[in-house]
Amino acid sequence: ESANTKWNVELLEARDGIKGECLPKDIRYLATLGEAPLLQGAIETDKKYKQHLAASREKIIPKFSHRSR
Repeated sequence: ESANTKWNVELLEARDGIKGECLPKDIRYLATLGEAPLLQGAIETDKKYKQHLAASREKIIPKFSHRSR
């Protein structure tokens, strides 16, 4: 919600989870430094959310194994 206080940022719903290469890697690294239940929870939630998105996309977009031309 606090991100929405910035004039050029509007986050209305969750997107595709934690993006990029550095942020997920950095979060995993920080979680290895000690007990970090908040970071572990974020990692697990992101993983489950991405699985949920993938399952939803498979239902919406059928996979065509053979296409006739």
